[in-house]
Amino acid sequence: MADHRKIARVVFLFLACGATAFPAREAAGSWEFAGWHGGGAYPAVVPDPKVRGRVYLLSDVAGLWRSDDRGDYWESKTKGLRNLHCSSLAAFPADTDILYIGTPAGIHQSVDGGASWRALDSTQDKIRSRRRDSYRSLVVDPDDPDKVYAGTLSGEVYFTADGGKTWSPLGARSPLFGSDAPVRAVYLTRDKAHLFAASNNGLRRYDFSGTWAGAGPGKSPVFDMTAHGPTETIYVTDGKRVSWTRDLGATWRSSSGLPLSNGKILRIAVAGGAAGDVRLLAGWGDGWRGGAFLSADGGTTWIDISKNLHHDTAGNPTRAWKKGFTRPLSVAFDAFNPGTLYLSDLWGVWRSDDSGRTWHEKIKGAAMTFSPDGNELYVARYAGSVYKARLR
Repeated sequence: MADHRKIARVVFLFLACGATAFPAREAAGSWEFAGWHGGGAYPAVVPDPKVRGRVYLLSDVAGLWRSDDRGDYWESKTKGLRNLHCSSLAAFPADTDILYIGTPAGIHQSVDGGASWRALDSTQDKIRSRRRDSYRSLVVDPDDPDKVYAGTLSGEVYFTADGGKTWSPLGARSPLFGSDAPVRAVYLTRDKAHLFAASNNGLRRYDFSGTWAGAGPGKSPVFDMTAHGPTETIYVTDGKRVSWTRDLGATWRSSSGLPLSNGKILRIAVAGGAAGDVRLLAGWGDGWRGGAFLSADGGTTWIDISKNLHHDTAGNPTRAWKKGFTRPLSVAFDAFNPGTLYLSDLWGVWRSDDSGRTWHEKIKGAAMTFSPDGNELYVARYAGSVYKARLR
């Protein structure tokens, strides 16, 4: 009975937030077990680089949502998705309505900003991704939306030139890192002459000559990778450090002064400040714990910005027993204002409008529930199970 009361509470919140396209209705009768893999986390929050205010939020049990007001309200965008465990999202830079999303069942494509999705059947059970292991595993060619690079859970990198109809592995070595290490992130340089791939076994570079070469600052796991600036500086998380290269991996520099005694840097985001400075946002994790650091001088000095959190206790029932940041799953800067920061973790999604001095939880509309047809409601539970009930 206690379990059912917990589920009912979630359903009430879900309906109150209006996260569905059908009128608010209550569950008819009892709940029944519908399968394992419940819980629910937020693997990525992704600001749109072209559309002001637009942000995407991914779930590992409920698909994804889109907000057009910087996360104040989220709207479910799951039409056409065959799998709701979403872990990575990539947009075509010239037209960000064209999106690719990674799931354990393969890749889906949208051409209307997530309003509808089409499964790429050629990727089913072949090019798979999952939460944590596949944060930036997709990248779209900046000049051609049909050209996509995808890292896989089995440690391979594939390429398509026809919008996902056919795929070819890059390089002769497979899996790329020698031990089935998932490819966590891929990055294509602006001149499209080099592709970087990151994994638990380091960083490699592909120069489209048929082979991959080591390119990383060391042998530490690389959990995240991004790039920024006119010199196309590439940043990676490197154990307890953030490291960067301006010469395609020939030489590296590393951050100093990160106030991290335990744990590792798991996520990195980069933005340019108003005065031309480089801002770095680093998310760290140690087991279930986590937080964030901010540097306003390119990584020379850092401040802890994991304080002054304003929780949505009414909208997120988790806050009855758990407050504060947990292990971060994504960090991001707003594309139009480097003073606006985003962070998603195991239990919620957050936004700061003052460079991390204060944070506000932005959960409205993003409950871990799903209704495929408006007649049945599925609810994910923390205990790792899913329940369903008919709506009336």
